[in-house]
This record gives sequence, C-alpha cells and structure tokens, in this order.
Amino acid sequence: MQLCASQNLGGLIMSKIAKSRYWSIVVYPESAPPDWRDKLRQTMLPCAISPLHDRDLDGTGAAKKPHWHVLLVWGNTVAHGPVKAIAETLNAPSPELVRSCKGMYRYLTHQDDPDKHQYDPATVEHLGGFAPAAYWEADREDIERDLDRIEDYVLEHDVLEYADLMERLASEGLTDLRRLARRNTIHLSTYISSRRHRRQTEGDNHA
Repeated sequence: MQLCASQNLGGLIMSKIAKSRYWSIVVYPESAPPDWRDKLRQTMLPCAISPLHDRDLDGTGAAKKPHWHVLLVWGNTVAHGPVKAIAETLNAPSPELVRSCKGMYRYLTHQDDPDKHQYDPATVEHLGGFAPAAYWEADREDIERDLDRIEDYVLEHDVLEYADLMERLASEGLTDLRRLARRNTIHLSTYISSRRHRRQTEGDNHA
C-alpha cells in the first residue's frame, strides 16, 4: 500500500493510505434516494449495512442525525475515486478508507464500544455475497504488513524511545500506524528498548 496526503479520518479509518479493499460510506435517510439499496446491489460488490443508527450521541450528549454505515469490499485494492462515485449515487458524504474489515464490521453495531448505544448484530444486512469470516484472515495479513512498516520506520529514523515513535507518527499524520502501534505496545516497546540497549552496550564496549 502506498502513502499519500489525505484528510484525517477517525475510528477504524486510515488517513494516509491511498488504496484499500475496504471502504466505508455513511448514508443519511434525509438525503438518500429511495432505491439506495438497489443501487448498492447494482455494484455487485459485497457489502454490509448497519441497522439505522438513530440513537447515537455526539460528545456533548446531543443526538446525531440518523444514519447507516455501509462497509464495501473489493477483490483488490482501489483508490478513493471509484468509491466516491458510488457514494455520490447515494447522495452520501465522501467515503472513508477502512483499516480493519473485521473491526469496521463490529462497529456497525458498536460491539466494541460499550459506551455507545448497542444495536442488534442480527439486523446487519448483507448484500452481494458478503461473507464476514472470509475477510478476517486477509485483515491479519494486512496488520502484519503494517507492523513491518512500523519496524522499517523505527530503523529508518533510528527511533530509540516508544514515545518518540508515537509522537513522530502523530506529527507526520500516520494515523493508521499510530493506532496499530497502540495495539502492539508490548512488541514495539520491547523492540525499541532492545535496540537502545544494544546501542548502549556497543558504546560501553568502545569506551
């Protein structure tokens, strides 16, 4: 996956990666065409549609506008353009690139967000032959590749402190890698501290 400048997107969404197999679109009842589900079927893409999120609250406790989350899956990685074209047929905002298919699928009903309203997982709609378990292994492979990217970054920038890694990723807008680093703190902290210890040992040996 290649890097490019992009807007900062939250949750399970990446902000700096140009292509992905997984994308998310938010559809609003007030603006969606009556046949928006048929339009999704016509794409022939596997997709999952959340139940209507009509009990979500924002940070102030005010009700958010009701909406659906749509998770779309491609056979190969695609850029923003083709997804945006689909979003436009639904009168939806710009699509967001998804980091984890499994994580986004669970977000359709807030399964991993106990502080948010819990929607019934049985009400998630599947179109186009969407088969959840088929995508989870591909998720794992993507995560391993991104961990490789983080380790390469540590080497390239000679990072010797976990805090420095997190701050560098944040300052460079590498949101996807920063979130992954949070979920792999023990591994990355151990790797970085081992590099630092080796550097110190080598310095003592040459003293």
